[in-house]
Amino acid sequence: MPADSESQLSNQPGSKQKGSQQKNSSQSIALDAAHAVVPMGDSAGGRVSRWALRLGIIVGLAWVIGYLPLQFFGERGLAQYRRLKRERVELRVRNRKLAGEIRQMKLEVERLREDDVFLEKAAREDLGMVRKGELVFVIEEK
Repeated sequence: MPADSESQLSNQPGSKQKGSQQKNSSQSIALDAAHAVVPMGDSAGGRVSRWALRLGIIVGLAWVIGYLPLQFFGERGLAQYRRLKRERVELRVRNRKLAGEIRQMKLEVERLREDDVFLEKAAREDLGMVRKGELVFVIEEK
């Protein structure tokens, strides 16, 4: 017999071969049976993958419908972003205003240190101070 016909016979269950070859052939048959190829369209495996795809689509849609609106319109979403952006603009305006007030106060401090007339005027108006010997008349309006 040619070599091809011997290998075909070894795969058949009723063939007579030596002990070690018989074990190998029965194992390969079992492996062949365990790894049989079945078309996906008609098998249960095909239905499982279709259901897995459908489940993935459903979960994805649920996420888009449920989670994304919370991110945009929820407590930490788009509304908060807009509020924080508006607050940042207001704080920048306030900072500019305060920086201007600080500049004015620094100028006033310099003037108080250098100009005695300005210092006296500030002491009289802001603190109600008088020179020795001056009389202060307080007029109350009714």
